[in-house]
Amino acid sequence: MVRRLPTTNLRLFSRRLNTVSSSSSSIAAGSRLSKPEPAAPTIVDLDDPRKLFSSVSTSKFLRSLVNLGLVANETFVDFGMWVMNSRLVETTLVRDVILKTVKHTMFEHFCAGETTEEAGQCARKIHEAGLRGMLAYAVEHTSDNNTCDRNLEGFIRSVDFSKSLPPSSKCVDLNIPLTIDAEDTSLQPAIDYFTYSSAIMYNKDGNAIVYGTIQAYLKDAKERLFTASKTADKLGIPMGFKLVRGAYMSSETRVASRFGFDSPIHDSIDKTHSCYDECASFMLERIANGNDAVVLATHNLQSGKLAALKARNMGIRKGNPKLEFAQLYGCQKLYRLV
Repeated sequence: MVRRLPTTNLRLFSRRLNTVSSSSSSIAAGSRLSKPEPAAPTIVDLDDPRKLFSSVSTSKFLRSLVNLGLVANETFVDFGMWVMNSRLVETTLVRDVILKTVKHTMFEHFCAGETTEEAGQCARKIHEAGLRGMLAYAVEHTSDNNTCDRNLEGFIRSVDFSKSLPPSSKCVDLNIPLTIDAEDTSLQPAIDYFTYSSAIMYNKDGNAIVYGTIQAYLKDAKERLFTASKTADKLGIPMGFKLVRGAYMSSETRVASRFGFDSPIHDSIDKTHSCYDECASFMLERIANGNDAVVLATHNLQSGKLAALKARNMGIRKGNPKLEFAQLYGCQKLYRLV
């Protein structure tokens, strides 16, 4: 049986919105040309790679380029999965070589460390680069009580350890926000129950400590977001949401087909994009008018630009702790460095 590397993972990078103003102008036909005004900075400026990647060493940049290129190659990924599931890993020497190779390539690229201490070192480096990290104890599905207990202990250790990480406006006096991830639709009702129950207990005084997660690739995502927000309003509770697209397309479609149901996932990527942007717009309006909070977890640059423009137009200023942009560690380095 393959020994899995422990997966204490700095799951998401987040950075507060930089709401740089921008403007445009036009010249009427036949009017006298005047000296042009200096071009205003765009909300998301990708034209200066030297500035964007100034905090990244050349060696790390090249390693990232190689790693991302490999995982984008389906043939390589299929081969890697075959190796990891083959009888080759039953041989101790071969298994050790494979795991060591994985650790120093893909694991180090996408995971912050094997222990909370290693993850903490990574978080501090991120902090020094002007970014913030969301520490996650990444565990897989389990069906036995002993493993559930072990996972709970690991999660609690991660929460306790986060007290020692660089502070932020949300982590004063151990006031550490908890973001609860979404899972398959078969599990989500139970997750939502515990999430919203916890929000009722701990989200007070305009401060959203407990965040739920909305997966925009689901057909009912907007309805669930609107319903939860409406109920929170009635109860006088500030709500926090992490907005993602989703990651269980294969399993969701397979299970739905097995039981003769339509897939719960949108029929096209364009519908998913539209749903994500509409949900983001809805949350930005609530932030501008109340106490809610949102983490826009996306690697889609267009969605980021739309959200940044909407936030600026609604007066959500730089440094507002109720709006965060986030990306998975090791993904979309360009986007998170903007």
